[in-house]
Amino acid sequence: MRKSLVSLDLRVEFDDEDEAHRIYSSLKPEVSTPPTHRSRVSISLRGKTLVIRIDAPDISSFRAAFNSYTRMLQAIINLSETLKARA
Repeated sequence: MRKSLVSLDLRVEFDDEDEAHRIYSSLKPEVSTPPTHRSRVSISLRGKTLVIRIDAPDISSFRAAFNSYTRMLQAIINLSETLKARA
């Protein structure tokens, strides 16, 4: 990948560390095997805060990665909330 011109640290804080860890664990495989190498994405966990870092060489690549990972994150959160409601 070329040098990053566009980057973002997206921080999402959860109610507790267990929930943050579950979301992190669900998203980690997607980061480990990205569908494209046009951008670089990494995730980390800091207590109850999930940090998603996106680096891209251009705005188009950045936007594609941002949209993909925020959609995945939202789907995982929705599923987690549904499962909690049924418990």
